[in-house]
Amino acid sequence: MNITNAPAWLAIALCMLAAHAGAQPAGETLRLWGGAQAPQGNVVEIGEQGVRIVRADGVALTLDWSVVKDVTGRRAQEFDPLRETAQRVWRAETRLARGDHVNAEPLFETLFDRYRTSGGATSSLVARGLLTCRLRSGASARAIAPWLGVLLAEGFTPENAPGAFADTLIDPATGLVPMLAPVWLADDEGAWLARTGVSPAMSESVEGVSLRARLRALEGMYTLAARFEIDPANADAVRRDLDELVAGLDPRTLREPGVQLVFEIVVSRVGAPEARASARASLRSRLGQGDPPAWREAWIRLALGRSMLVEPDAETQRRGVVELLHVPARLGAAPPRLAGIALAEAAVASKRLGDAVAGESLRRELLDRYPGVAPTRWAPIRDWDAAPALGAATRDTAPSLARRLPTRRDP
Repeated sequence: MNITNAPAWLAIALCMLAAHAGAQPAGETLRLWGGAQAPQGNVVEIGEQGVRIVRADGVALTLDWSVVKDVTGRRAQEFDPLRETAQRVWRAETRLARGDHVNAEPLFETLFDRYRTSGGATSSLVARGLLTCRLRSGASARAIAPWLGVLLAEGFTPENAPGAFADTLIDPATGLVPMLAPVWLADDEGAWLARTGVSPAMSESVEGVSLRARLRALEGMYTLAARFEIDPANADAVRRDLDELVAGLDPRTLREPGVQLVFEIVVSRVGAPEARASARASLRSRLGQGDPPAWREAWIRLALGRSMLVEPDAETQRRGVVELLHVPARLGAAPPRLAGIALAEAAVASKRLGDAVAGESLRRELLDRYPGVAPTRWAPIRDWDAAPALGAATRDTAPSLARRLPTRRDP
């Protein structure tokens, strides 16, 4: 039928009928895992992200491929090319749900290669699954790509976050992962990130305030933070690359809560002296703004302490150690990796500053409280006896930093 000259309302109605011509009741078309009943409504689309259903009230929903076991009837042939992928999604999610992240991770990795650059229900599930596996295994550097994949799949913006990100993996106000601070040591994790980066798909050249621009900014800052730790002799090159990255960002992107916090943390460690001081001032002002959650205060305290450790004077470094010790001493809800980094850095700095007793005490606390975290394998901690202290302070000749553990909120 030619609808060119039909009334507007009739043309719209005919288009809608044509779009739903292949629709079937979900209950007659879908078989779900576990014998669950399909939602009420009509199946209108079967594709990469799952099965799209429109209810009688016009509300659309998508069942991802961890839910749908089979498609029958007239639409079965649309499912056939996706059957193997759908079963792999279901298998990966099932393993993760029963706590088997070791065997779930390889499946999610294969699926992530397919879904990492697209948005939708199954893309979100796959990215979240891989992020969970890598965080549980302590693969922090490799967790960055699936984290950014979640933001891409779910279309994260600061405006939609409070409703869409009410979970324990991702902070709804910033889109950041509390367990995944932009803080690295000169270890295998940092070396992998500095050498490999995050993902070609995340590294596209983008402009403006698009979602991909946010992801590009975050990816770049995390990678540059690792490069600084692995190759401090080339700090000037890292600073130039950071300046170039920031110069290419729309100022509105840099002002977004998550991007801005990461930027301040990275600059406080990587930047030139004046930039480090300015970043520390910005971070410290955050501590006076209400009562930040424990993970965010841990990020800030860790950043302040590590920033002070790269300053040349010994007194600033000692104050940096005290900042670091806020994390294990006061912030019990802080991620173990961050508490471990704080103790490791404080131990090594104490020893370097001549307080060998405090250094050994902090190192022992690290090994006893956090035996499995990556900082315990950091070379200065692992090869402790091979690096003598640079001073000769003892409990009798200098106040031990171990006795200066913070016990109260002190911004």
